[in-house]
Amino acid sequence: MAEITYGMNQSLMMSNVLSVNYNIVGDEIAVAFQDMIQTAVAAGYTPKSNPFYSCPHIGELEDGTYNITVYLPVHEDYLGKEEIMEGTAYNSYFLVPRMAGVRVTGEEAVDFDKGIYLLTKLLLDNDLEESTPVFYISSKINDVLYTDIMVGIRDKRDRG
Repeated sequence: MAEITYGMNQSLMMSNVLSVNYNIVGDEIAVAFQDMIQTAVAAGYTPKSNPFYSCPHIGELEDGTYNITVYLPVHEDYLGKEEIMEGTAYNSYFLVPRMAGVRVTGEEAVDFDKGIYLLTKLLLDNDLEESTPVFYISSKINDVLYTDIMVGIRDKRDRG
């Protein structure tokens, strides 16, 4: 059984981040990650960490696909419009300051479902709502896969 932990007052803060939107089917996230890395390297960028992604909604669209945005932190400052791949955005500073998140250990789909459930419950219990897409950030430590599932938050009463 996987371990799931949670936290409030989380944030994402990075410099020099490339991002590209993808429309994928099922388990093509690895393909999108590989495409992002290969295209970035071909454009002259050097990845400084693994790619991560966000999804504006949980679940499939009506046609069975998922819309995701893949992010790749790089070492280089912006190399110019000619060098960057089409459809790519470059953010010299990437910040999501107020987030809630869960950390899922392992790779089982049922554990991700439990993580999403816990994150949703956390928002409901604290009278919060999403202010960003859901971000999925994976890392492997000592051969164990950890995935942080995080979302920007705001108080429901702050909405205008």
